[in-house]
Parts: sequence; C-alpha cells; structure tokens
Amino acid sequence: MKGGSREDFSETSSPLPQSSGSKFSYDEILSKLKGYSMNSRNKALEDLIRHLIDQPIEAITAELSKPRSKFKQIVSLFVERFKKKEDHSSFKCVEVQLDCLEYFLSTIPENLLEDIGPICLALINCSLQTKPVIADKAKEILAFIKEILTADLVLPLLIVAIDNEKTHVSDAVKVLN
Repeated sequence: MKGGSREDFSETSSPLPQSSGSKFSYDEILSKLKGYSMNSRNKALEDLIRHLIDQPIEAITAELSKPRSKFKQIVSLFVERFKKKEDHSSFKCVEVQLDCLEYFLSTIPENLLEDIGPICLALINCSLQTKPVIADKAKEILAFIKEILTADLVLPLLIVAIDNEKTHVSDAVKVLN
C-alpha cells in the first residue's frame, strides 16, 4: 500500500470481481464468513471490500460506533480467523484476506489495535510463504503497520503474541506426549 489512502487501495490491491448488483447486507456477509466454504468466505470478503470502498469514512465510522454493529462483528470474526491462520492453505484465501486486512488498516486501524500482535505474527507467517505475491504483500502490510502504528506500539504487542504462541505450542506438545 503506497501511502495508505483509500483511493490508493483499489490501485494497489488485487482487482475485485464486479458486483453481482444485489443489495448489500452485513448480516449476509457475517453469515457467509461464519460458514465452512472457503469460496463463500472469499466472496463475502470481496463483497465487503467492494461495499466499503464505495462508503464515505464517516459512514464506516458510524457503523462501527453502533452498539450491535454487524460490521464490528465481521471485523472481529475476520481478525480472529486471520490470527489463527484459518484458510491460509489456499492462495486465493490468503490473497483476499491480505487485501481485506490492508483495507481495514488504511481505514479503521484503531479497531485492530488489541489484535495487532497476533495479526503481525500471522503476517510474518505469510511473509515466509513460497508464493512471492503473498510474501511481498505481507511484508508490505507489516511495513505499513510499522509506519502508521510505530514500532514502539507494535513490538511489545508482537512479543506478547509470540510468548502466547509458544505457550500454546508447549501445551500442545505436552498433550501429545
């Protein structure tokens, strides 16, 4: 992401398929993201990005400030799946998730603060991918995170995420033995 503006997003991210013309629904997107089909989850993220690009920042902020915001639930679910590296076995899924994460960071970074450590850990994992497109995109997003949130904020959260990851791995090894 060069510069991090919303206008630049469509120029630097993967091209999104054209909209089917149907009415947008946060409930429908949330339902698809909770489903088991990777293709359905990908389409939901693409539809979400396409919808958000057309919205003014004020509308996105207003939606997020609602007490029972479906969009807030969508962001939380997306972040949770990304942190757990769900769907990272599919090139298309990772590509769409990185585009979505990049968009969220460029428009609503404050909503990702509490999860930034695990997000960075997942991005580091993506940067080790054999596919250069994924690795380069992940490195670009990590650089963008460092730029907008500063290393002083990100590094302590990343260290905590690494410690938590070590604990989970250690616990899993104990269970297997």
